Amino acid sequence: MPHYFFDLRDGSDFVRDEEGCWFPDFAAAEREAAETAASMLLDARRSDNNPTKFTIEVRDENDRCVMDASVALHIGRRLESAAGDAK
Repeated sequence: MPHYFFDLRDGSDFVRDEEGCWFPDFAAAEREAAETAASMLLDARRSDNNPTKFTIEVRDENDRCVMDASVALHIGRRLESAAGDAK
């Protein structure tokens, strides 16, 4: 079973995964990275940390980066048009 490492990048902060996890294949590691990044972003938003992006860089057992899983959140406000307000 392949061994993968999930390094976390949050803005300028970087945390290297020294333990890693075993997965049956690359697709399983890819799913885990994407789900983890999304979950971390949601958890941080709920705790008022207000990050807008997380990246998990996946390395294989040969220390090669094989994937980046990034999630970003953009919050915008829609403004009513002046014509819509005149009705």
